[in-house]
Amino acid sequence: MPRRGSQPLLQLLANLAKIGVPIVVIAMAALWILGRDAKQMGALRVTANLRGADIQIDGVQTGALTDTFLTDVTVGRRFVTLRMPGYVTDPEVAIVEIQSDRTALASFMLKDSTTVVRKDVVPSPRDVRQTIFDLDERAVRSIPPAPSRSGLIDYAEADIEEYDNSQSKPDRPSIGATNTQDGNSDQLDAPSARAPLTGTEISVTSSPDGAAIWVNGAVTELKTPYTFHGLDRGLYVFSLEYPNHKSNPDSIQVLLRYSQQHELVSFALEPQIKLPDPQLSVQTKPLAAGIKIDGANVGVGSARVTSSYGTHVVEFAPVPGYSTPAPQQVSLTPDAHERSIEGTYVRLSGNSLLAVVPNDGFIGFDGSLLRIYVDNELILDGPKDRFDATLLGGIAQGERLIRIEYADMTSEEFVQLADNQVAEVTMRVEAFFSKRKLKLKARSDIPLDKWQARYKKSNVLTQS
Repeated sequence: MPRRGSQPLLQLLANLAKIGVPIVVIAMAALWILGRDAKQMGALRVTANLRGADIQIDGVQTGALTDTFLTDVTVGRRFVTLRMPGYVTDPEVAIVEIQSDRTALASFMLKDSTTVVRKDVVPSPRDVRQTIFDLDERAVRSIPPAPSRSGLIDYAEADIEEYDNSQSKPDRPSIGATNTQDGNSDQLDAPSARAPLTGTEISVTSSPDGAAIWVNGAVTELKTPYTFHGLDRGLYVFSLEYPNHKSNPDSIQVLLRYSQQHELVSFALEPQIKLPDPQLSVQTKPLAAGIKIDGANVGVGSARVTSSYGTHVVEFAPVPGYSTPAPQQVSLTPDAHERSIEGTYVRLSGNSLLAVVPNDGFIGFDGSLLRIYVDNELILDGPKDRFDATLLGGIAQGERLIRIEYADMTSEEFVQLADNQVAEVTMRVEAFFSKRKLKLKARSDIPLDKWQARYKKSNVLTQS
């Protein structure tokens, strides 16, 4: 008997359960409705000249009978088939495009199978293996994929019995890669019942139609869509061949074990197009300069390379006295597999002069280690001759960014350049223990004659 103090607690829990359970049920129902609405669904009307035929979509039983109107069919391309014992349909498979904003129609004619059905005969897997060395390449395509057992297997009689006995028999038969259809439990194969199967159908479809059908590795004269009638128990391996296309999947296995067993084998055919090799041509004007593609040197002046599809970066090497073309991105696609790129160099022109001078304390100055840039354009690149100062002409006036590199040191300075005037930049090296640093000091608006008079006894390197 619970204690008196516990009764309020039990009452509280009971009240919470009364409130919480309906809330949980409502939330789960809302989630189910939202999940259902998340899928795009469409409507399908299925009609036939006879009522009561089972409707299957993509090889799966819907539970609906003709004539009917289905409102919950998934949007996309669907394969519709009808099944009624003793009858065949025309067409065998209806391919419809389900859309969310309109109703699709699949219409069939049911005909008595005794008047129109003939039995198809296809080669067995063992027959294909025995002719694998046939000289006629069209006679045999490949060895069909083997099941989980080893050896050369004949699926005609005892092997099927062994296969059936080794598997757990579900309510419906299972096949390699397709959905299976209903089978009557009283028709299951058993060791004591070896009568040939009746009423079996395997429909083979493809998108697009017209593909040659291979069965058990041997070519047939049939093309998709086609329905095989009256095949006996056994394992059947289907594949397709279509010019300049590959099939997805490559092959599908179907195991027949039941009378009135109907299967749908569906393939998608994808184009196989050999793309041309992409070509990229690059040229520099008006002079020959180094060319890089994706960081790799490919030539000087001009280059033509076989590249890959996608985006590539073309870069141009700096040339003293010229502006360097900006890097370019180029895309190679199947529609534009050949592209030409041109890099144009423009000479830096003007009447201003720039003088670069090592200061008196610059010990062991080596001009071959000197590189001078104006606005990131290289104008002097390590001359081999010995000199005390360099005078560079033909530079455009205005404020210019001067960058000087010497050995492993770099320094920058904005310098004002004027027409017919010399802007002088003095270099010096500051050393602090093992670290060295390059320092620059600039002077502007020096008349050319005064600058030349100051350095008339020095070895001056002049370049324009």
